[in-house]
Amino acid sequence: MAYKRSHSFVSNNTHYRSQLGFSFTELSITMEKNYRNTGFVLLLLIPLMLIGFFPSYLSQLVNSKKSIHFLIHLHFWVAAIWIILMIVQPFLIRFKHNRLHKQLGKLSYLLFVLFELSLIPFIIGHFRYALKSGSPTILISALLGLIFTGVLFGLAMFHRKTSSLHMRYMIALAFMFLFPPVGRIIIRVLGGSFLAAVHVNFTLINLILLALIFLDKKHQRNYQPYLVGLSVFIFSQVSLHTSFVVFGL
Repeated sequence: MAYKRSHSFVSNNTHYRSQLGFSFTELSITMEKNYRNTGFVLLLLIPLMLIGFFPSYLSQLVNSKKSIHFLIHLHFWVAAIWIILMIVQPFLIRFKHNRLHKQLGKLSYLLFVLFELSLIPFIIGHFRYALKSGSPTILISALLGLIFTGVLFGLAMFHRKTSSLHMRYMIALAFMFLFPPVGRIIIRVLGGSFLAAVHVNFTLINLILLALIFLDKKHQRNYQPYLVGLSVFIFSQVSLHTSFVVFGL
């Protein structure tokens, strides 16, 4: 994440590459100046996760009287490990551990597959609830998460060799992990409604993406990934609002 390819004499000299023992690609990955603090910003996901999931999950880990289904454990910890990986990766680039960054990046493929598979049982449960209650809102929320996580991750990996695009798609993907903890904070901690959680969360994300688009446009960077992310989140916000208004929760 957050890196660009610099030009140096090493790129044009096979002799130097062979003598130094590493490729130009490994040598030349450096962090874009405006994104050097990406890792520090992503650290905010940790307290949000702790606060958001404490009442419904983390507090129950020490409650021996209440059992938690294995799938809930799997989903939470896969997501948690993936978030930690997203936080670590920009720090590795910042401090020039490029080879380790690439090696750990391969782990994201496994985490992505496990994350998507862990969502399927919940989607099946939400589908049954939708048939029973007549409201597809929760099902739509889960399906949007499944589909758009796949879209953004897929685009990030497709552009993994174009570092500026890869980094921006990964940032957009990181926003996908905001809705679960922030939504729980608004609903369970602050006592807000589902609709309030939807609009506060997505409006905040959309404003951040608009700010990133403005900064990239100002610095003549390719902000296409943020436009894709913005489209994803606006579509999700409108879809959930419409479903809630028409069908309820």
